[in-house]
Amino acid sequence: MLQKNDIDLSGVSAIKVNPEEAQQLVNGTHDEMMVSLQKKGAEYVLLTNKAQVSMLVKDKVYSITLPNKDIHDTTGIGDIFCAAFCCTMLKEKDFLWALCFAGGAAQAALDSKNIGLQKIPRKGTIQNNASYFYNLVKFRDL
Repeated sequence: MLQKNDIDLSGVSAIKVNPEEAQQLVNGTHDEMMVSLQKKGAEYVLLTNKAQVSMLVKDKVYSITLPNKDIHDTTGIGDIFCAAFCCTMLKEKDFLWALCFAGGAAQAALDSKNIGLQKIPRKGTIQNNASYFYNLVKFRDL
């Protein structure tokens, strides 16, 4: 069960929340919540809302949309997304590629129609998806 929390995010590089989780930390619209989380200390604020994925970096919001397909099992998709984002940031130091790679990993896991650990996708599939997303990233100023 989610409950209100005033966690200290100073020193936190990235945080991934869905709207329900964000509402336990801050108030407002999706944009306002991302800005508030950034003001609490997170450098990269990722907000996932079903197929919509947004990331606030400085004063810009970057977003991708996962294709709306038949969803088999979403268990662990957030974990796969976060692991792919973190590993890509550590290796490539490119937040935009990390966003696309994380989205590509999540989409590949969903497309696999597998359950449990079987849904962890292969690198090649992730890279193909990531390249697709990279060419479709939308961005806007806040």
